[in-house]
Amino acid sequence: MRIEGGYRAFLIALAAACHFQPATVATGDATRVDGDGEDQVCFGRGLLSVCLSELPTTAVQIGTDTPVDTGMSSTCAQLTGANAGTVCVVAGTSIAIASDKTLTGTGSKPLVLLATTGEIDVSGTVDVASHTGGTPGADADPPECSAPTAPDACTGGGGGGFGGPGGAGGGVVDANCNLDAGGNVGPAAPATPTTVHGGCPGAPGGVNQSDAASGASGHGGGAVYLIAATSISVTGTIDASGQGGGGGTVDNGGGGGGGAGGMIGLDAPTITIQAAASVFANGGGGGEGARGDGVTAGHAGADPTDASTPAAGGTGTDYGGDGGAGAQGSTLDGTGGSAEYSGGGGGGGAGVILHFGTLSGTGVISPAT
Repeated sequence: MRIEGGYRAFLIALAAACHFQPATVATGDATRVDGDGEDQVCFGRGLLSVCLSELPTTAVQIGTDTPVDTGMSSTCAQLTGANAGTVCVVAGTSIAIASDKTLTGTGSKPLVLLATTGEIDVSGTVDVASHTGGTPGADADPPECSAPTAPDACTGGGGGGFGGPGGAGGGVVDANCNLDAGGNVGPAAPATPTTVHGGCPGAPGGVNQSDAASGASGHGGGAVYLIAATSISVTGTIDASGQGGGGGTVDNGGGGGGGAGGMIGLDAPTITIQAAASVFANGGGGGEGARGDGVTAGHAGADPTDASTPAAGGTGTDYGGDGGAGAQGSTLDGTGGSAEYSGGGGGGGAGVILHFGTLSGTGVISPAT
């Protein structure tokens, strides 16, 4: 991947030719702003606008599997204005991701793909999801998330919430835990987001008094935002899903709540989700509660693998409550974990998918936008 800056004379000439005004305008145009002695060109008409002090002069071609750490990567374009330092922008005149290649976004900031004069073509995969055993997606578990409520002893953790609330963790019926109440409830969905950020984590499972830890919480999905001057075409996959919650540890540990899906933004005059495409920000499955024999841990909840299938909660251990399924499709809420000797974790809630421009195509979008 190669990203190069333009030069000031070209920027000023382009601004004059296009009659840029210091106001918000439709994607496909740009805004020229004079401030602090520095020229800026800004793109985006939706939830996010990003301003470049220099324009790229070449296209970005993703022809190999490409990781981007949004907190450290030197591929992030230099920004000015209000969003400088808050997002990582990969900018080119156009952007194309080859059909068998993956652009993976991790790190502390949302990932933004910006095509300043042409299209964004996602024939391959853009992955900002959080995966079990991997690094959380770009801007997963951001400060905008409220801290999940800690569950009671042996109960399941609630699923994370974002576009929809997570499921409640399961209660317990085991007298050894001295509790028969339900687990904690997953966080409710917040109001419509006002900034670009990732999804929220689930809560960890409740611990028995003899244990120091229990089922780990699933991370929320990351955030990716695409801005193109002409069009966005997706024939491959964009994934911003949450991670499944961990299974309860031995001796009646509760299952962890699944992470909520993250955010996907699409901003262009025309946006086409082709028939074979999948664009999804689903919730992770809740982890299963452990069996109370001091030996058998619960199974982890599944990570979402495609737009059309809910991530399953962990199951299969005798006397451990099953985890709830993650949210998918039109079902924004994760399902609650079940109650046994130790409760299962709740499934993660759905993420948020936004579009600004004319949307068409028969590909699968989950949740719907």
